Amino acid sequence: MSTSPSKRKLAVAGLGLILSGCLFTSDDKTAQGGAQDFPNTVALGYAASQHIADNGDWDQFSVIPSILPTFQNADSLIVAPESASVTGLAKSAAAAALSDTVYWDFSDTATRKVVRRIHEQETLLKIKSDTLVYRYDGEGGSAIDIILGSGLLLESKGAVDWKLTDKRQAYRYQNTDSAGGFDRAVFTERQPALAPPGFKLKALVMNPGPDGDFGLTVNAPAAADNRPAYYAFARTRGNGDGSADTLESFDITDADGDGTLWGAGDSGVVDFRQKTPSPASRPNVELIVQKMRAVLFKEEHKTYPISFKETRDEKSGRKVVFTVRGMRDGEDSTFQAGDTVMVGVHVYNPEGARPAEKHSHYKVVLSGQPKKYSENKLLKYTLEAVWLKDSLTATKLVFTPDQPVLSGELSITGDLELNAGLANRHTALAVGRFENKMIDVILTDKDQDDRSRRFHIKWDSNGTPVLQERSD
Repeated sequence: MSTSPSKRKLAVAGLGLILSGCLFTSDDKTAQGGAQDFPNTVALGYAASQHIADNGDWDQFSVIPSILPTFQNADSLIVAPESASVTGLAKSAAAAALSDTVYWDFSDTATRKVVRRIHEQETLLKIKSDTLVYRYDGEGGSAIDIILGSGLLLESKGAVDWKLTDKRQAYRYQNTDSAGGFDRAVFTERQPALAPPGFKLKALVMNPGPDGDFGLTVNAPAAADNRPAYYAFARTRGNGDGSADTLESFDITDADGDGTLWGAGDSGVVDFRQKTPSPASRPNVELIVQKMRAVLFKEEHKTYPISFKETRDEKSGRKVVFTVRGMRDGEDSTFQAGDTVMVGVHVYNPEGARPAEKHSHYKVVLSGQPKKYSENKLLKYTLEAVWLKDSLTATKLVFTPDQPVLSGELSITGDLELNAGLANRHTALAVGRFENKMIDVILTDKDQDDRSRRFHIKWDSNGTPVLQERSD
C-alpha cells in the first residue's frame, strides 16, 4: 500500500521531533542528532548551572570563633608538688586528718633503680595521695640515707578526691631529662556538671619559666613566669547504663615549635580544635570539628587567626569541609580586616548523588571592619567536581564576576570557562558568560582522536538548552 506525499512529510517531521527531543530528555546518554551532531548539552548545562549556583558557598565566615576559650580557670588546676619535709601547713592539715600515713617502697631498687615515698591522707572532706619517685644508685649506704641526702627526684605525682562533690584533681611533675629539677607538669580535673548531669574535664600541661624552675610551693602554687604548653576541656553527659557521651570538647596546642602556648611578649602561635556532636544550632548536622591556627596573646581578646577549618558531618550522609587561609605573607599568613583570603569548600556527597564530590576555591576580600562579614566580597572562584553517574566524569568551572560580589548578593554576572570529561572519552570546553539568567558559551567538543567540533550553546539558569547550533 502506498503512502501519500503529505503523509510521508508528516512522518518525517514527527521523526525529526522525536530525534530532537532526545537532546533534552536524558542526561544519562549522549544526545543524538543525526550522527552525534551535538555533545551532551543537557548534562553539561546541568553541571554549568549547578556550579554557578554554588557561587555563594564561600559565605560561611560566621562559624569562625571570634576568640579562643579563656584560660582564666587554668591556675585553679595547679597543685603544688608533695615535699619530703613536712611544712607547718602540712602539719596543721595532718592534725585534722582522720588518717595520715607515710611509707617507702623499695621494690624497684634492683630493676628500675628507683625508690618511692608514698603519702596518704584522709580528712572529713577529702582523700589525698602523693608519691615521690627518686633515682637510687646503691652507693653510699642505705637507700633512705641516699634519698634524704643526695637522691635525684624524678617525679612527684598525686591526686585529691573531694568526698561530697565527687570532684577529682590530679597532678604529675616530671624530671624528663634526669638532671636538675622538674621540667614538665601535668594537671587534670574532673568536676561534676549539673545541667545536663555529667562531668567537666580539664587538662593543663605546664613548662617552667625561663629560669628553669617551676617556683611552686604550698603557699604559692602558681609562679608568674610558668608557661602553659597544652590546655583541653571536655563536657560529658552521663547515661542510665553507666556510659557517657561527649557533648563538646576542645584543646589548644603549640604550633610554632617553641613548646609553649605563649612565650616572650605573652604571645604565641597555637592550634585550637573544637568538636561538637549534634550541635543544637544546626539540627541537620551530626558532628562539627573546628580547627583554627591563630596568634594568641595571653589576653584572650587579642587573637589573630592564620587559618581556619571546619568539618561537618551531616545526617544526610554529606560531609562539608570549609577552610580559610591568609594570603598576605604566604601560605600561613595571618588574616585581618581588609585582607584577601582563600576560602575552600569541599563537599563529599552520599552515594548516588550528583555530583559525588565538589572542591571549590574562592578568592575573597574581607571587610575593612573586623567581624563585619556582610561586607566581605567574592573576587573569583574555581570549582572542580567528580561525577559517578550521567555522561560526565569530571568538570571544572572558573568564574570571574564582572565586579566583586557582596556577601548575600543573589544576582551574579561574569565570564566563565567550563572544562568537562565525558564517559564517551570526549572532552568539552565551554567559554562564555552568565548574564540575565542565561549561560551563553562557545562549546568545543573534542573526541579521543583529538578531532574538534564547535557549537554555540545557550542554557537557561536551570541548565536547559534553549539554543544549540554548529559554529565551525
